[in-house]
Amino acid sequence: MKRYVVAGLLGLAVSCATAQTSYHVSSSKIITGSWTMTPIYARANGVPGAIHSFQALADTSALESENLVAVWYVHEGAKWYTLSWDTTDPWTAIKSVTALLDISDSADAGWWVESAKNSPAQAPEAYASGVLADDPLAFLVESSPNRNKIVELLTSIGYPAANVPVEVDDDCAVNDRLDGLAAEARAMIANGDDTVLSLSTAAMCNVAGTTPVGPEPTQPPKPVTAPPWSPPGTVPASPAWTPGGWPPGPAIPPALPGPAWGCTSTSTLGGGNSCSCARTQQWGQWQSTTCWGFTCIKWHRVKETETCTDLMVACPPGGPPASQASCTTRVTD
Repeated sequence: MKRYVVAGLLGLAVSCATAQTSYHVSSSKIITGSWTMTPIYARANGVPGAIHSFQALADTSALESENLVAVWYVHEGAKWYTLSWDTTDPWTAIKSVTALLDISDSADAGWWVESAKNSPAQAPEAYASGVLADDPLAFLVESSPNRNKIVELLTSIGYPAANVPVEVDDDCAVNDRLDGLAAEARAMIANGDDTVLSLSTAAMCNVAGTTPVGPEPTQPPKPVTAPPWSPPGTVPASPAWTPGGWPPGPAIPPALPGPAWGCTSTSTLGGGNSCSCARTQQWGQWQSTTCWGFTCIKWHRVKETETCTDLMVACPPGGPPASQASCTTRVTD
């Protein structure tokens, strides 16, 4: 079945560059799960400005069969519009975006996708929360309360679908999550455009402002050689990491100091309560990274979320959760 591009969405995506405005591929990246989100920003009169869009590209080694490899999140006014391509070749999507926004081929290295191909550009198509908008399953995916599980199943069997963490159906609206990522991207570009930000799905929700986030780590001068990498999920070793958030300590609050908790009490059957509290810490480090086949040094930031739940009691005002709560600390995707 032929898929039709929604003309209005495509028009919003194009927003043709004028002599004073051009579009550029950011060197900074946001990585979540197996997806890398590259900000595309406008430059007016030589000054970097608003985030025009995010091009989300999947790690092709994590794909199955006909999975969609690229999703384009385009900002217009107060909303984000989403497009994709019926392709498993990331260069088809990249060439489409660069052609629409008049971005030079000299920016190809900025995508962090190796083995550039002579792939023809293909017009993007309307996309609906995991599948192309005219896919026979689109209505089911969008309307189902089990959207996350359906998309996970479809991608696992190699269906033309995309399981992008930014679209996960949870307590955060996708639009709010993308607004938060755009604010992060603007800050990264303004701070030298050499940052890689790793986010779990939970931490991405925190970027949207629903959970307290500890202070951002101070970025020291760029070293000639990056210090050795400490995997996220471990207590960073000093002085390689610059801490933000709360200092290391026992996993169970209230012994662990840090920023305020964001807590929600939910009524349960029988008149009981359940409590969920969360907060996010941040770490930073200069890290050796592969950029377009060669090694470069990037400022690598990690946002790690601590979530505590207690099914027996209501949340104390402002947290922290009760000491018997079940807690998961420093979790990343």
